[in-house]
Amino acid sequence: MAASETRAGYGTNQPPVVVKKPDTHKREYSFLELDNKLRAIIGSDPECDKAGAALVVNVGMCHERKDLPGLAHFLEHMLFTGTSKYPKEGEYHEFMNQNGGMANAYTACYFTCYMFEVKPECLEEALDRFSRFFIEPLLTRDCTEREINAVDSEFQAGQTSPWWRYVGIMNMSANPDHPFHVAVGNNKVLLDEPKERGIDLYEEMKKLYESTYSANGMTVCVFGREAPDELRKIVAEKFGAVVNKGLTMPIGDSVSDKPPFLPNEWHQQLLQNPVQDVKDLSFIWVTPFQDPFWKSKPSLYISHLLGHEGAGSVIAKLKQQGLISGCGVGDGNWLEGAFSLLKVNFDLTDKGLDCIQEIGQHLFAYLGLLQKMPPEKWIFDEMQKLGDMRFKFGEDASPFALCPQIASTMQKVPASEALCGDMVLYEYDPDAITSLLSKLTLESVRVQVQAKKLADRCKQVDTSYGSPMQLLPIEDQWLESWRAALNASGTIEASTKITIELGLSLPKPNPFIPEDLSLKPPPQEPKAKPSLLKGTESLTCVFHKQDDTFKQPKARVSFSIYSPFFTQDPTNYTKAELWCRCVEEALQEYAYDAEVAGVEYSLGLGAACLRLVLAGYNDKLHVLLDAVTEKMVSLVEIPEQIFSIVANSMGDDLRNQAFHSPPYGQCRTRLDELLMRGTSFPAYQRLEAFEKITCSDLKGLAEQFFVAGAHVESLMLGNLTAEDARLLASKLMTGLNLRKALAVLPTRAEASLPEGSTLWELDSTDAEDPNHAVFMKLQLPSGLENEMLTYLLDKAISSKFFDLLRTQQQLGYIVHMAASVTVLQPYLVAVVQTEFDLHYVRGCLEKFLEEHFAFLEEAMTDEEFETCKEGLLSELRVKPKNISEEAQRFSRVFMDRSFDFERREKCIRFVEASTLAMLRSYVRDHVSKAPRIYMQVKKVLEKEDKPLPSGASEGGVIRRNCGDSATSSQGTACCERALNCPRPGRIIYTTLPKRVVSVTRKVVREQFETAPRAHGAVSRTPPKEARSRPPCSLRLRLAALPFLPCMLPTRLFETQSARTSMVGWTPVAIPNARAAFSSCTTAESGRENATQSEVAAVAQSGGSSGPERAWECYPERGGGSGPEQARECSSERGTSYKIICGDRLLQGNERVSTLQQGITLIRISATNASSHSEEDLEGLAQEIVENRKRVAEAPIPRRTKKVKIYLGLNGDCVEVDPTETVGTMVGDLGSLQLSPLGFAKICWVEWQA
Repeated sequence: MAASETRAGYGTNQPPVVVKKPDTHKREYSFLELDNKLRAIIGSDPECDKAGAALVVNVGMCHERKDLPGLAHFLEHMLFTGTSKYPKEGEYHEFMNQNGGMANAYTACYFTCYMFEVKPECLEEALDRFSRFFIEPLLTRDCTEREINAVDSEFQAGQTSPWWRYVGIMNMSANPDHPFHVAVGNNKVLLDEPKERGIDLYEEMKKLYESTYSANGMTVCVFGREAPDELRKIVAEKFGAVVNKGLTMPIGDSVSDKPPFLPNEWHQQLLQNPVQDVKDLSFIWVTPFQDPFWKSKPSLYISHLLGHEGAGSVIAKLKQQGLISGCGVGDGNWLEGAFSLLKVNFDLTDKGLDCIQEIGQHLFAYLGLLQKMPPEKWIFDEMQKLGDMRFKFGEDASPFALCPQIASTMQKVPASEALCGDMVLYEYDPDAITSLLSKLTLESVRVQVQAKKLADRCKQVDTSYGSPMQLLPIEDQWLESWRAALNASGTIEASTKITIELGLSLPKPNPFIPEDLSLKPPPQEPKAKPSLLKGTESLTCVFHKQDDTFKQPKARVSFSIYSPFFTQDPTNYTKAELWCRCVEEALQEYAYDAEVAGVEYSLGLGAACLRLVLAGYNDKLHVLLDAVTEKMVSLVEIPEQIFSIVANSMGDDLRNQAFHSPPYGQCRTRLDELLMRGTSFPAYQRLEAFEKITCSDLKGLAEQFFVAGAHVESLMLGNLTAEDARLLASKLMTGLNLRKALAVLPTRAEASLPEGSTLWELDSTDAEDPNHAVFMKLQLPSGLENEMLTYLLDKAISSKFFDLLRTQQQLGYIVHMAASVTVLQPYLVAVVQTEFDLHYVRGCLEKFLEEHFAFLEEAMTDEEFETCKEGLLSELRVKPKNISEEAQRFSRVFMDRSFDFERREKCIRFVEASTLAMLRSYVRDHVSKAPRIYMQVKKVLEKEDKPLPSGASEGGVIRRNCGDSATSSQGTACCERALNCPRPGRIIYTTLPKRVVSVTRKVVREQFETAPRAHGAVSRTPPKEARSRPPCSLRLRLAALPFLPCMLPTRLFETQSARTSMVGWTPVAIPNARAAFSSCTTAESGRENATQSEVAAVAQSGGSSGPERAWECYPERGGGSGPEQARECSSERGTSYKIICGDRLLQGNERVSTLQQGITLIRISATNASSHSEEDLEGLAQEIVENRKRVAEAPIPRRTKKVKIYLGLNGDCVEVDPTETVGTMVGDLGSLQLSPLGFAKICWVEWQA
């Protein structure tokens, strides 16, 4: 455990305070207390790439008037509206956004926390703005009603939230003589009711600020790159003017001599009818305030035992009986200091809902055993060791995450322990454990049950959120059974006997506690990015980077196991998802110890693959991997009890995803369904498939996954040598018995939106949500340059979008604009969840874009652009703070299979060179003309929309172009299919004035059924009724998943045929050629195959749209060649092409099926060629056909002057010695490994004779 030498007060004579810190933190921490008694911890790191701060004040909801619930939260909002020095509303958020930062705040019961993050060079300026919140806030009356509306929007957004509904019921049960309550606030309680009672809410808000916000109750944490003395000086200068009012704010047990809940109100059975499909049972105790016990943490000891999931635990036993699917135990202070709770929450199965008595019997029997036997010192010692390890090797985090944590912990523990006080066990106090256990009585428990099945019994309604509920006495039969289990004749022998009869026992020592925490010898040549290891098996590719930065004995290993099985149809996908959960459940008792000891894994589905991820201390990582692969293979027949547990849980999850997502979430998932293919399937399709799957359907399922073969790619980071990485990869391959290489990998497809604006509207699937939502996407051209320009555009206007549409126009709480990038291309995305009329909101979106595109063109200054540019650069230059963040950084290019691990550096170089003129040109030529889609989810709850602001009018581009019929049901008659669809939706093409096209979900999906499942596609004739309709087509771009490292994803270029067709293009895919040849199409539309000469002709011309079009696929990965290389391809003389299709060399005009796989194109350029060149090329091609394993020994053609190899990793062209063999020259490159797949791992080879 390291420490920072620090100073105490600023200008005081207090002794120095040493702030303990993890060994892995580079920051130098300091503590100071200002003359006004404000306390601060400072973290100095001269190499930091983000700075930030947080301030916690010991004022919260419980300090407001109980008859003005939400006042403290409203005050939090008001502090953001401006200060005397910085009066412009919205300027604070705009400053943060343009300088690579962000800001937020939250209000709890007894604390309010404010935080921000910004680029380091702007820290002092940001602190100047931030500190003014607490020195001279404006708190103007003009902002009052608008901010109350913002609070109300936040309240409405949480209307269907299980958490807030739970909070509302807690309020109902609270003792009216105790200050405890939790309130967000809304228009009714903050606006309407105060007016009726003659209360000036504005004055009450000011009184709350003046009477509670005091420097002596504030704790601050600041991180920056300045030296410690300089940071201390800055903090003293900025916060020294905060007034110290000498206030002492009560907390915890000192708040009141009254209990937070009256015993007769608390000791009851609470039934709830939830919005979502959940079934859970909770046992809740109110306990003494736990902050004074921060050194011994008795509640942590108890929750560790009650929540243990290993063999002999309550959870394991109840799972074996099929009564529960999971459990969570929470301990500590509820909502930051109102009081302390201990809550045991069981996730019930259908069977468990009818067996509450049995579940309680197991819990109270175990609790009785713990109460009668003395605490076990060895259990505490094990917990203490793990806590010390977590702190010693604690991962660093961003200021936005770590500053609030430290500032809030300073409110509870001495400053010296602010970084470790929450996780370290300092002392063993068995008396404190025994005392707390004695408070967990049957007479003080609340039993809470949630289930849809209880709807008929819930006759009461929560007054805050309208939750159906019922408070009842606990069943006498339950109490009798539980009392017998808890007391067990009052002796430890009797308690031991009953626990043995129930199969319960204390946990055994944890075998996964790491023994070797040493760091591996550093590599001779440290690498900044993962590299492809040589010597791994032919059907696996391992990317590895040994850690030399974070100095932690940890690692993160990710395996992607590709198979076409997972994307074949929703049924296969859902079976595989269910199987993964069954494996995890079957292994849970064993793996729980590993999780407690800091080693964990996850098994699930990725894009067309099975994803296995392991992370934690590397010492026992291989042990866990062996256990997981063994279980994956041995679990041929799923036990009925495991299937039942998993099916219960997964069914609830799918129903919640399909029917209870918030409106803005519904928009996002439905748009993904519309635009993307080959990654997963939407929840409603998986739910439909799930309901037909039985336990017997999963028998031997794993054997079906890899019938066609497998292709494994892995990313390994951390404290692992290259040999360790190879060993882990080999363990996976051996453990799963993977031997057959997959011939072709599946593809992922993304739709091209039609020109103009598209509107898709659906009814909300959540009948109780009072909100609409609008989700807009502008689809922009692909390419790294365009992605970065889109992010610059985001920097320039997103904060203005938030300020205008949320703060000023008050459209809703969830209002957001951002740049978003898929595998193929960038989007500009805007989201609004609202209670206003959808047409009005959409009109506001369109007006904003129109005005701000004009602003960029006419009014934005170079200085403003440079501010946005530096803000984006500060984000791009942020270094990972730990191995997990580094893994996340590399995961995008790993999972999209471009494997361009230097992509961020390329982005930085482009942004550094960008100019305002470039952004203006991009907006003018592309963004303003980009096809856009509006996804609207309309509420079905019978509740009036909010009245429009005075002077507002409905409208927008779509309303003007389509007329009133756009919102009427008359337009849906255009599509016969809509009549038979249970969930019709309207798609409106505004480029066709006054025309409404109604298209159902089924029709939209049908557009994608033309998408290929491999590298090619077949053009289908559209349905007859579709030919006379306006164009409903969404063209598809395909991102192929070629064999590594042929990493240029194939994008199929489209040639649109008659405008009445749904899909009018026919591609021919050549997946193993470079970008200029990676995708091509015949000039003639409607053809399903092409001759070898036609393919070569198209390739030679760079595609039917010319070389510029040909290079449109990932220009940033072309090693700088770009369109020039494509032009070179089309202008060279004497160029020949040979195509290998599968295992044959194509001859003459032999036709190539567009669904044929394994095509390799080899090109020879002979500017002064002899007659042998063509023969040599053909001979080499034949060599590949006959035996791909022998390609490494293939000789270079005779009379060769120059040889070039274009590598799949990044498209670089490398010249090699023509006297060497192909295998030798590839081996010398050091970045490729030839395998039996031969030239499938090289984009193309070029000889010049």
